[in-house]
Amino acid sequence: QRRGFSLRKQVVSTQSTGDDSSYNVVWQVLCRNPLIRMEMEGRPVVVGDPIILNHCKTNQNLACMSQYQRRTPYGQEMEVCCKTFLDSHKAEMEENLWTIIVESSE
Repeated sequence: QRRGFSLRKQVVSTQSTGDDSSYNVVWQVLCRNPLIRMEMEGRPVVVGDPIILNHCKTNQNLACMSQYQRRTPYGQEMEVCCKTFLDSHKAEMEENLWTIIVESSE
């Protein structure tokens, strides 16, 4: 595993100023399976299912760069950037998959 930075643009979240009419802040949740992606549009996201977070303006997916890690006050962290990683079948790779997790109320 590499230390340091990938030199890709990092994804940074900032506090809203109340005038967020910019398309720079718009993301969409996509189905992992490209064969049924259009059919899943507008449907609820199932907690625990792998999803893709797509930046609407650039059409690039949020990616976790696990080979670029560094220790922070919060523990070991991996770099996050906007880059779509595709395999030989033009399907998104593991770097672009995310999972929504909610705390159990039990």
